Amino acid sequence: MATEKNRFFALGLAAMLGLTTMAGCSALGIGDDDNDDDIRVSRDDRSSRDDDVVLSGDRDVDVAGSTANKVPKDARVVDSGSGSLTYTAREDGSVYLYDEDARRVVWDARLRQDDRVSVSADDNRVEVNGRSATSIDLKSDHNFRLYFLEGLKSTKTRDSDR
Repeated sequence: MATEKNRFFALGLAAMLGLTTMAGCSALGIGDDDNDDDIRVSRDDRSSRDDDVVLSGDRDVDVAGSTANKVPKDARVVDSGSGSLTYTAREDGSVYLYDEDARRVVWDARLRQDDRVSVSADDNRVEVNGRSATSIDLKSDHNFRLYFLEGLKSTKTRDSDR
């Protein structure tokens, strides 16, 4: 009985020692020879991977009323940066303005073929075909991404489909 207890204790100790060693090597990067610096990306920071792009941030920014809270995974980036963004739709679809710094969709709209979207963060302007599309306060020091999703489904329908 005492021998069985000693064996169980020794096995448990060996397991703990092995796990501790593995954790230490992992933390130190030992055995990691892919030289990728192991950058970890949280679920909220991804741009488009497996599922819908989850774009919900907790920073204080203006968001246009009834704006979608995510960009569908099939949407593609059509312009990005700070200052001014533009896009002319080649076909009907939905456009999404994403504030990279706030990690939020701040505006979206349906577009028809040949509609032109212009965004000027410096002037707090979002226009479609030269007409104001919303009156939200865009942070001029933030970076933005403009996404476009081809197709006739509205942004609200797409959000409720999932």
